[in-house]
Amino acid sequence: MSNRTEEADALNCFLTAFNRIDASIRSRTGLEIGKGDFCFVLHAFNRSVSFSHSDFRFLLSIAELRNVIVHETKDSSYDLAIPTKKVVEHLERIARELEAPEKLEARFATGSVTCLLPTQTLSELMKMIRKHEFSQFPVIENDRIAGLLTENGISRWLAASVCEESMVEFNDATVADVIGHEEPRENMLLRSRFSYLDDVRKTFSNNVRLEAVVVTQSGQENEAPLGIVTRYDL
Repeated sequence: MSNRTEEADALNCFLTAFNRIDASIRSRTGLEIGKGDFCFVLHAFNRSVSFSHSDFRFLLSIAELRNVIVHETKDSSYDLAIPTKKVVEHLERIARELEAPEKLEARFATGSVTCLLPTQTLSELMKMIRKHEFSQFPVIENDRIAGLLTENGISRWLAASVCEESMVEFNDATVADVIGHEEPRENMLLRSRFSYLDDVRKTFSNNVRLEAVVVTQSGQENEAPLGIVTRYDL
């Protein structure tokens, strides 16, 4: 294969991958063709989705290269720029990931979630923590996800109880007693198993107080938990 043919193939693969990426991020942001240039759409996408910083910077540079290839080369008797094989492969990898973004169900909807009932004792809870080494537990009340019990809530309850009575009886206290000591904040959100993982990552990034995302079939509180996502998982 001649160098000229190889260069033509590289340009074709480059532009095809670029257009695939442009279509994908426009679809996710709701911006149609003609509504802003590629960089404008890319910034909008990056604000709504937790996009890799390195990929974001890479695509900003690629947009400049694409403009040179498309707009300036046509006024020249020769190609002003030819993307390397490594650049094309990187671009094609991003295109594939954007076209088929990973959903929560792939890794976080196993159906195996350790939940608590408000009537369970602290003694039972401590045994579960030791057994599973979990730090967050969804609490189920009347067949609904009523809240999230965390290490922070347990610590606050212990501190308050010791200050009042100096001795703590774990067999008398219940999960309902402890969850009342969780800080008044939105420490848990519900999401459908079909939600995109990068959207959930962005949600954690935007909410520093969020401790867990509980995954259900369609993100409703009256559905059984299928999985739980924490910052540590991401």
